[in-house]
Amino acid sequence: MTINTRENIKEELNNLKANEFIMWEFTIKTENNTVKHLRGTARKIYDNNNKYLRLSMSAQDITTEKDYTNHLIKTDREKTVLLQEIHHRVKNNLQLIMSFINLEKRFHKGEYEKILDITERRITSLALIHERIYKDENMNYMNIAKFLADLDKQLINHSSVKDIEFIRKLDDDLTFSINIVTSLSLIINELTVNTIKHAFDENIDHKTIYKSLNTFQKNHKIFCRFEYKDNRTGVENIEKILNSKGLGWQIINSLVNQMDGNYEITNKKGIGFILIFPIN
Repeated sequence: MTINTRENIKEELNNLKANEFIMWEFTIKTENNTVKHLRGTARKIYDNNNKYLRLSMSAQDITTEKDYTNHLIKTDREKTVLLQEIHHRVKNNLQLIMSFINLEKRFHKGEYEKILDITERRITSLALIHERIYKDENMNYMNIAKFLADLDKQLINHSSVKDIEFIRKLDDDLTFSINIVTSLSLIINELTVNTIKHAFDENIDHKTIYKSLNTFQKNHKIFCRFEYKDNRTGVENIEKILNSKGLGWQIINSLVNQMDGNYEITNKKGIGFILIFPIN
């Protein structure tokens, strides 16, 4: 019989009969403040004439066993939360994909091959996020340097322009929430496709896309400054870009609003996109 309270222990000791024993668990604190889990055992000793002789008690250190049990319980809870979180994120991303498809259908009526190509690219970006979550075993935060390196490889593989140099300047230890990474990856996707489609021509020998990330503090809040820049030739009309009704820029504006951010377009030796958004 296993019991847990001191009152029950006293009661069961008084009621113990021959060949019966009781067990209970308790904790002690050692001299160095280490907590030990113990399992106590007690039984009454009787002689051959069934006369009570003495009480036999012992204690066994079960700290390792207890810690392992608690670890299993914690792991099981974490797995339950993880599955719920995965379900939630997959559902949200599926809804996001459906929204993109509906937008593309309205914007590119009848151009099904183009719609599928654009949708495939966005799905691949979202899939990359899930892959990185699996590798990092973290559902809430992601190392942005590792993710952007993977994203650049993916963009190169899916691009018709193979001789682009992707340059990154960011803190290797910088981590963002998954929601920020999702929005940022989709923004980078749209900007990169815009660059590949409109920026580079045969006259540019060294095609580059530059990205940087750094954080700063303002009014007791932490913000991030993200910069994207290509080295296209020619002068672009910034007002035309800002007022563009193209779907790519509509998506960018929507994502920036979701991040509570704001951005500006620069036009110095190529087109630059500077985004400021809070991260706490």
